[in-house]
Amino acid sequence: TNPFQLITLIYEPMHTPSITGALYFVTFIDDYTYFFIIITLLQKKSEAQPHCVAYKHLVENQLNPKKQNPKK
Repeated sequence: TNPFQLITLIYEPMHTPSITGALYFVTFIDDYTYFFIIITLLQKKSEAQPHCVAYKHLVENQLNPKKQNPKK
């Protein structure tokens, strides 16, 4: 495989709520490099989907960074 080709998603409830009230956590792991790992705390299960989309965009930007035009 190549970097970001296989992503492991671990989604679990926490035994004790966090200080901020989070009850769940989701972990994204790049199985090729084990370098790009993100852990996100969630208060509700429904909050997971936007974080999946954000992780996908972050990975895409890492693989294909757009060249920025310098300001004139």
